[in-house]
Amino acid sequence: MSGTSDFDTDKLDTLLPTETVHSLRQVQATYGALAEAASGGSTPAGQEKYSLYFTPSELEPFIASDDDEERFLVSVKVDFTGDDPSHKGIEVIPLSREVAPRLGLSRYPWGAAIDHSITRCGSKTSGSSVSTVVTYCTECLTRWTNGDGGEPAVGNIADEHPDGWLIHALAELGATEKIQDRIEQEVNAKINGEPRVVATVKLKLDPANLEDPPVGNEPDWFYPGEIPVFNEAMRARKARKYITKNVNGTSEGDAACMITGEDDHVVGAAEDPFALFTLQHTEKFDELKRDQSWREHPVSDDAALLLDAGKGLLDACRETRNGLGIYTLPYFMTMSDERAKLLYRTLSELQGTDLEEEHKIAWLQRKVEEYADKTGDESHVDALRFYIIAIRDDQGDIFVFNEEPDATIYPPREISKAHVGVLSSPSFSEIGFSQPDDWRHIRALTDQKGVVSNIFGGSYAQDTVYTRKKDKSSSDDSATANEPSEWFSFAMLTGEQINREWLLDQYVTRLAQEREQDDENRLSWKHVLTQFAQLDALAKAGLLAHSDGRENRRRKTDMNNQSTTNGVSNPITELPNTDELTTEGIPSLAEIREYQLREFLAERTELSGDDEEHEQRRGAFLIGVLLGQLSTHQRQDRGMNRTFADRYQAEDITLGQLQKVMTELLSKDSIYESEHNYSNNGSCFPETSGRLSDLAGTPPTEWSLSLPDVRFHFALGVTYGLQFRDQAFGLRDLIEDSLADKPEEPGNA
Repeated sequence: MSGTSDFDTDKLDTLLPTETVHSLRQVQATYGALAEAASGGSTPAGQEKYSLYFTPSELEPFIASDDDEERFLVSVKVDFTGDDPSHKGIEVIPLSREVAPRLGLSRYPWGAAIDHSITRCGSKTSGSSVSTVVTYCTECLTRWTNGDGGEPAVGNIADEHPDGWLIHALAELGATEKIQDRIEQEVNAKINGEPRVVATVKLKLDPANLEDPPVGNEPDWFYPGEIPVFNEAMRARKARKYITKNVNGTSEGDAACMITGEDDHVVGAAEDPFALFTLQHTEKFDELKRDQSWREHPVSDDAALLLDAGKGLLDACRETRNGLGIYTLPYFMTMSDERAKLLYRTLSELQGTDLEEEHKIAWLQRKVEEYADKTGDESHVDALRFYIIAIRDDQGDIFVFNEEPDATIYPPREISKAHVGVLSSPSFSEIGFSQPDDWRHIRALTDQKGVVSNIFGGSYAQDTVYTRKKDKSSSDDSATANEPSEWFSFAMLTGEQINREWLLDQYVTRLAQEREQDDENRLSWKHVLTQFAQLDALAKAGLLAHSDGRENRRRKTDMNNQSTTNGVSNPITELPNTDELTTEGIPSLAEIREYQLREFLAERTELSGDDEEHEQRRGAFLIGVLLGQLSTHQRQDRGMNRTFADRYQAEDITLGQLQKVMTELLSKDSIYESEHNYSNNGSCFPETSGRLSDLAGTPPTEWSLSLPDVRFHFALGVTYGLQFRDQAFGLRDLIEDSLADKPEEPGNA
């Protein structure tokens, strides 16, 4: 893909949609206009009127680089300068960028049919076998020319055009068994393995013998794209497909084009590059009449050509995820020459850029914003949109899973800002959780740009909700219609409200899934913390709603929205209410734990409210905290291999089990304290057991809080409790360091 140095502004003005761009067809046509305007040098001399029919971008995968010997142009050479046409052998050369435009390729993108032009492409992924190349070369002479009667549009041009005798002559030559045998022998001798191949003919012509000659005055060798009669036949074949493909008869009429909005001659069998409209399976739609399809999908002749022309640019915006083809198509709601060049230039640069971990949408947005800063015109940023569509092509059956025609980067940016704010808040400090170094989304140095890219790329959803694991023994990698992560991703892209109960249920299901895959059957605390940060971020961004439509309450604390977290422990001065800890020297671990839990609960609205819902949620959390604390004690102080955390799985616990667990934990806490006298007040962890006792008025068996809510906050509490000891020691070290660095007061020296 080239830059805009060869951009044909005059051609662009005639091709760009004049209406506000809002539909997929208009976006596709816009990409076709960009490709055509940038195709300078890709149309053979004298053949400019056919430029809309050529698809030169389709040759890109077949062009050989200097060190690539496996991409070939295979030409059947025929000399027409003698008394009779004569076969001059097979020429096999690396396909160069200079020769490619002369081939006049007009790609037919669907199935195994021949292309519209006599030039034909093989597979751009797996290559072509020798026998396949033989077939391609032979069919250039026998099939495309209507030698077998299967291409009437080409046959009509051969009969009616003054130079149509060239097409007839190729058909007659190819019909001889001797020529077919020679082609097979020479291809076998010159092709090895399965290279990428483009097959065509190469003709030696004397321009003086033709009514409509190629550019040139002397006999010379010409490729099909340079010869008008071959381009006329190509155009006739392509135009016929627009009105006859899968139609008994024709489908055409006069109507307003769905792309331009203008009254015009329209065709009914034009297919878009994503095959979302096709007449192949009309038996499934009783009321759809094939010959009347021009009324349902009216596309003008030129607009149909633009849909085809943009395929190369559209494919450059495709990625694969969960068995789906995800197209992310940037566009401006209103187009101009300046915006068209900016869009094409940015897409061109994208193809040669190593994005590392930055998603293409974030990169494209940044480039447009940089241009707006440079020109001082913010309207470009205001008009930028992304058409995002997720498609599954299941052996010809096309399914659209999700579609967002008007996406912007702003909802993901709001989520990312809130997410980084969570990681920079006290919740991820010595009063809360530690950040792992090796876990995306919550590791140190997580920044807003990275979170935005993860939202667009899908991992922000895939890493937290239930994922449908494929059977390793199955080759089926197709997507399913209800893949939770795909819906979740699109909801965040569009700023759609996300049901909090649905999300919590997904979280708990994912935790169960991760435990099942763990060799030691452990709770995945890294997943818990990722879910916790995500849930908090979505709430702060205003995207969470309860089942009854209520918006989730925001956080109490106004988060520090720094762009990154630095992975260094927060200084003691950044923690809330620390004066009481340092007034009388270094506090005890019991005092530190009381401070930590008190401040963590105060930090979280959903855990510190006084109504029934908040008390029950706080109760589930505190039961989990005590379980985590006692499990750490069992493992580290008592040498037990099987702890409470191994016995009780948060993802499966019921309210009845929770009641039993709470009773057992409080009892065991009292027993352990009597054996060790940690605190001398009847509990190893009074900061937790005391708060649990205060909530004992309503037992868990009578709670009204939803089970997913209970299970998630119980899991969050377990994670908090398992980290509690290390976090307490870490905070004490911080206090010791801060007191050691504190200058002595005058008179105390």
